[in-house]
Amino acid sequence: MAHSFLDEEPPPGYIAGLGRGATGFVTQADLGSTAHVAVAEQGQSNNDGRFDDADEESIKYKKKEEEDDEEADEFFEQIESKLHKKRTSRKKKVAESGQAKSGRVQVEVLDSAEAIKAISKDFVNEKKALSSISEDQWLNLPESGDFTRKTKRRRMELQAQQRFYRNSDTITAELRDRSTNNRTNEPGDIDITQISLARDKVLKSQLSKLANKDRQENLEDHSSVDKEEYIRQLFGKSTDANLKVNGTDVGGKFQTNTGDYARTRSLFKKLRKLEPHKAENWIASARLEASVGKMKKAREIVEHGCDKCPQNEEIWLVSLEIHSSNIPLCRALIADALQNIPGSVKLWLKAASYEESTLFQKRVLMRALEQVPHSENLWLEIVKLEADPHMKEMILKKATRLVPTSIQLWICLINVGSPKQISSVITEAEGKVNTDDIYKLWLAAAKFEEETTGNGVKVGRDVENCFGGKYSSCLDRDQWIEMACKVENEKYGMTARAIIWNCIGIGTQRLGTEESIQLWKNDIAKARTMKHFEVVRAIYTYMTSKFKTNEILWLEYAKFELEQHHTAELYIVYEMAIENCPQASALYQEYAKSLWKIDGNVDKAENILLRGIKKNEQCEDLWLLYAKLEWLEKSPRKAGEIYEECRKKLNIPSAKLWYKQSTLERCLGNSDKAIAISQDGLKRYPKEANFYLQLSQIYEDQNDVNKARDTLNEGVKMCPSSVKLWIELADIYEHKLGRKIKARSALEEGMALNPKSDLLYLSRMKLEGSGSKTAEMILSKGLREIPDSGYLWSEKIQTAKLQHRKNFYSSALNSTKDNPVVILTIARDLWKRGKLSKAKQFFDACIDKDPDYGDGYIYYTCFLRDHGTVDEVSILEKKFVDNNPSRGLLWCKVVKDIKNWDKKPVEMLRNVADKVSREKYVL
Repeated sequence: MAHSFLDEEPPPGYIAGLGRGATGFVTQADLGSTAHVAVAEQGQSNNDGRFDDADEESIKYKKKEEEDDEEADEFFEQIESKLHKKRTSRKKKVAESGQAKSGRVQVEVLDSAEAIKAISKDFVNEKKALSSISEDQWLNLPESGDFTRKTKRRRMELQAQQRFYRNSDTITAELRDRSTNNRTNEPGDIDITQISLARDKVLKSQLSKLANKDRQENLEDHSSVDKEEYIRQLFGKSTDANLKVNGTDVGGKFQTNTGDYARTRSLFKKLRKLEPHKAENWIASARLEASVGKMKKAREIVEHGCDKCPQNEEIWLVSLEIHSSNIPLCRALIADALQNIPGSVKLWLKAASYEESTLFQKRVLMRALEQVPHSENLWLEIVKLEADPHMKEMILKKATRLVPTSIQLWICLINVGSPKQISSVITEAEGKVNTDDIYKLWLAAAKFEEETTGNGVKVGRDVENCFGGKYSSCLDRDQWIEMACKVENEKYGMTARAIIWNCIGIGTQRLGTEESIQLWKNDIAKARTMKHFEVVRAIYTYMTSKFKTNEILWLEYAKFELEQHHTAELYIVYEMAIENCPQASALYQEYAKSLWKIDGNVDKAENILLRGIKKNEQCEDLWLLYAKLEWLEKSPRKAGEIYEECRKKLNIPSAKLWYKQSTLERCLGNSDKAIAISQDGLKRYPKEANFYLQLSQIYEDQNDVNKARDTLNEGVKMCPSSVKLWIELADIYEHKLGRKIKARSALEEGMALNPKSDLLYLSRMKLEGSGSKTAEMILSKGLREIPDSGYLWSEKIQTAKLQHRKNFYSSALNSTKDNPVVILTIARDLWKRGKLSKAKQFFDACIDKDPDYGDGYIYYTCFLRDHGTVDEVSILEKKFVDNNPSRGLLWCKVVKDIKNWDKKPVEMLRNVADKVSREKYVL
């Protein structure tokens, strides 16, 4: 690496070698060519022999070296000449051959002299133009120089200019005194000496102030330690609230270590000597001794403290705490304490707590009331001890006369009286207690009414008084909702609902309908999070009463009651809903489903559906549900008649009516009638894929595979976007006709028309055989086209090597956003690996993620049968019934099998779980 000084400019006047005696030197350029050197005259010698060696060895060596140099120079000149001739001949050949195209620079070989002349000719015009340059232009011409490493050199120069060194003040002062600084101060210069002197003055002034302050503090207080602050820090981690220093809580046990104990103890001892009448010092010392287990020393200190500070309540309480193991001594101590502080409520309450019987406790409290008759806490405590309601009422009446501002005493008086006296008690209290607390009395009255009579009307009337007149603004809307939640926690649901009814509309008068509904839904969400279901029910009741014809609100209210399993309230909600919204067909359907599925009341469900059909004759969904109810619960023949009647009465019947009736006839074994109904439906709806599927399945049942194939071929032409038709067609080619090539062709054609169908990719892989190279290529292509497909990622995990499967878990979950198919696949894989606890977690996650995914219930049932309990299986089956799943490849296949048309969903679940377990399909 080159040294940095090589890039720097030499200082002005620098002459190389001058420091060591050199007077200069010349180069070959200065002397010119050696050919012009004159031959020295004979007899003259420039060699004076001063530098000759004695043995003349150096002369011989010098001659030999010169001969070698001449030979080398001659050799390199020959090489250079040969290369020059070679380059010249090549350039001439190029110029003569005319290979240079138009527009290119022509190569012309010139010697040095000719080149110089050519360049001079090119600059003739520029030289002439120099005569017109002004003096300013001439002066502004840039200087020529060396531009190598210009940036680094400039940076180094800048650093050199900015570099400075600071002299110490001593050196500066010495130079000043000796007048050797050899410098003249300019107006902009900084006088370092003056700065140093000013700094010394400031430091001296600060030290003087600190010394005076310390001296004054020592005169006022012989100790320089802030006692209260030290004690506060010492007890900073306290959990007991019995000790205070100047009103600051520092009580309780504290943590210390052995190294600090002696120093802390000596400090507290000094504090006790300096201020013996300060109770905090004695309390802190006693706490210190107690914290290290020296109870005897702690008792001695606290006893001395009680002697020194007999009027301090806290030190007596600390003494009672330290002596708590000796009850007789505590009684003696409390007697001494009450003699010194007869007005201490805490000491009187403590004295009552040392009595064993209720009678003696009441006697102590009565004596306390003689000393402190206006203490709210004493009156409340004696009321708690009194068992006779009449006596309790008399005590409270007297207490409210002596302490009329106590809201708690008035509330107690309400709770011990009769419902008829509530109004008079509150009227008497209104002029004595704080007006902002009046609502508490009415709430207490409402709770008392709910507890004693359960009369909702009276409860509502009492709560309305909280919002009437001058007391209506004491709490805002959110505070009232919080109050309702608090009341519900106290098991006063009727009162909570009454509060919501009165407060939920506050501030919504200026809002629109949608804004008000959204505000109340937010309140419902918060209340449901905190599990305040009475508050939620009250808000729904208020909303539906205000917007009686809003079908969505009624459905949400009914869904809430269904989730809470309150069937009585659920049916009341439905009755109110269909009364206010008679044209809402969804309400009739949900009402009938609840009666059918929850209570099993088929007759009542049928009546509700007939009521709905009467009000909404053109509602196809009501007809379909009515036919389904008859089909599964009563008479399948009547269900067929309902389908036919529905097609006649509806103005625009949908294809679903023909498809459902065709399925019914197929289940009943009437294949010919089913074919006729499907063909009739095809005439009306030729692009309905379900009819082609239905017909092909019927033909398969009749072993007429060719007809089934022809029907599906016609179906894929009419409905090319139907994935089910393509898969069914390929299945017939492969399994029924044994034509695998045709099956592959059908799937490829379907994939071309439906490139985003993961089920077609899945069928194509199964056709090639899972795990084969072709299947892997198809899977890779499918994941590129459909990266969020749960089925394809599931296949990716299952076909991967056992040791590599775990690596795909997170990728699959992230790509599919926790698809239940992927979660189920991971659960099954973990089950196979023997990680049962993790597998169970993933099974639970699958059900929670999508309760409508039927395959999750099937495999989870198999898992729980092997590794769970009977109760867990029962809980899972109950979830299955409640959620009534309708998705999943395996589950849909089971449900649509005509052999299962008369089976209950739970029965089908158990049967398919048995089959899966037998076939080991789960693994």
